[in-house]
Order: sequence, then C-alpha cells, then structure tokens
Amino acid sequence: MTRKTLESERTLIRRAGEQLERSLPTSWALTSREEARVQDLRPDATFTLRAPDGKSATIVVEAKSDGAPATVRRTLPKLVTLLARSGADAAIFVAPYLSPRSREFLTQAGFGYVDGTGNIRLSIEQPALFIQALGADRDPAPIDRPLRSLRGRAAGRVVRALLDFRPPYTLSELALRSETPIASVFRVVDLLEREAIVERMDRGPITSVSWQDLLRRWTHDYAFLTSNATKALLAPRGVTGVIAALAGARFDGVITGGMAAAPKVAPERLLAIYVEDAEVAARDLGLRDTEAGANVILAEPFDVVAMERYRTIDSLWFAAPTQVVADLMTGPGRWPQQAEAMLRWMEENEDAWRT
Repeated sequence: MTRKTLESERTLIRRAGEQLERSLPTSWALTSREEARVQDLRPDATFTLRAPDGKSATIVVEAKSDGAPATVRRTLPKLVTLLARSGADAAIFVAPYLSPRSREFLTQAGFGYVDGTGNIRLSIEQPALFIQALGADRDPAPIDRPLRSLRGRAAGRVVRALLDFRPPYTLSELALRSETPIASVFRVVDLLEREAIVERMDRGPITSVSWQDLLRRWTHDYAFLTSNATKALLAPRGVTGVIAALAGARFDGVITGGMAAAPKVAPERLLAIYVEDAEVAARDLGLRDTEAGANVILAEPFDVVAMERYRTIDSLWFAAPTQVVADLMTGPGRWPQQAEAMLRWMEENEDAWRT
C-alpha cells in the first residue's frame, strides 16, 4: 500500500488535536490556534489544555508529513528551541506514522508525540497530566522506498561490514570490504540513513554507525533458524565429543550461539555450528536425526559472510562477535538473554572485535 498524497500539516494537526481530546479525562478541554512567530522560529500550532480547576498548559506543535527516525532526530533541536523560547509547558511532534525508533528518540528527549495510527504520549507537570496510548508498530501506508528490508545475502554482507569495520569509509570502500555491488550498498545505506542508524556526509563517506541499533534493526529481518538452512540433530554422547571431533574435522565448521559467546565456559547443552554441507558434517561428527532432544544445530549459512572474520581459540573457529550476537538475539532457549550479556561485553571492549 502506498501513501500517494502526503497529508498536509494542517490536517495532521487537526487530527492530532481530535485524538488528544478523545484521550483527555472528563472535564478537561483542548483548544488549538496558529501561533505567531517565536523570534526566528514558528511552531506549526499551539494547543492549550485546560483542567477542571481552571489551570492551563500550553503545548507547541511541530508537524511533519514524514515521521522517519532521521527526520525526527533532525527536528529535535528545533523542538528544544521552540520550547525554550515560547515558554510552553510541553512540545509534541505530529506525523502520519511514528516508528518505535522515532518514538524512542522523542521520549528520550522529553517530548510528546501523536501519530495517525493512535500512538500518543504527552506528559505535563502542571496541571498534572500523563497520556500514553499505543497504535501501530508498522506503517500501514508506507511511502514507496527503494529498500525497506535487510533480508537477503547482499544486505547481510553490507550489514556485517558496517558492524565489523569502523568508519569513516566511502560507499566504494564499503562495497570492496563487503564484496557487494555498489548499487546494493547504496540501497542498504540509504535505508539505514533514513532509520538514523548510519550518518553520511553529503555525497561523502559514512562517518558514523550506531552498531547496537544496527544489530537490533538487522534482527527485525534476520533470524538464525529461518534465514539459514538449519538442521537439529542428536549427538548421542553429548556435545563435548562433537567439539573434540570438530577440532580435527575435514570440513570447515564455525561455532556460533551460546558457546561462541563464552568459549572458555563449560560447553552449552545446545551446540550450533555453521557448515557448508550439513549432511557431510553430520556424518563426520556422528550426529543422528531426532524428533526430540536435539543438542546440535548445523546451519548452512544464508551467505558465506556468516563464517567470515572468525576467531580461533584452542584450534576451534568461532563466528565473529557481530554474527554471534545476531544469532543469539534470534535464537532458541536462553540465547536472547546471552545476547544481552554479550552486547554489554562488546560495548566495553569495542577495540577487541571491531577493526
């Protein structure tokens, strides 16, 4: 579905006012007016809230037809200035749709929001009022975009390069590092710029990558068990024997999942290994098909990048931390909890894993 015509700011503001009115407690009132210029800035509108006891609060409104995270982040300084110069009690951002990331930006900055799907947040100290309502988490009428997903091999290769290598670098350099056509690199970077995850100079190099946000964004579209061709198998004598056999195996095997998050800790009950051919690996490691009680997962990767930039510890290969944490975030059992612990380690030891 395509939003063929962008809603006017006036329409957005009117609808936002109606939504707020419906959310107000009984006996509260809301009025709206166009605002005179505040020095060199002008809010799109001003709402006045009036409590039953006669106390009132003023809200400055900024409306945009595009509520993408990058747009919201660019607008935050204006909201700060409007609130300071106008003396208003609160400021809200209004758009047809605000993604969870856009709403997070606004909440962290202390601003409210209203979107056309019913996402609302407004907090005022005097008179005391707090409103929060949930609408959609996906845009019901997205504007046509060249790329809206990070699914697939090319996107995965670009994402891994953005995660593993520190900027700055040009799109051409990123294409070389990810071994991906520059057209695919451009589409991925364009998507991530709109999501305010990547910053790039105008027609220049990428200057900043929020790698934590990029990992979380990638795992909206990537999942270990479904993006890779996985097979759950049984090691009759447990995973310790599999690990010993893997060190001398005739095939390449790269460990991911819980054991890759903490290689020096006792082996996990569930061992996950990237291999090029699951049938060959299962035969060489003595694994059996099973309907229950699997303790080994063999994964033929969505792309060879899942096995690249591995670490070697005690003659075993372990997947790159960025691949491991993406697998943990989307994996079975305790893996998501282990992902959070690994993210904390990565934040404290970025020099240890990022080139």
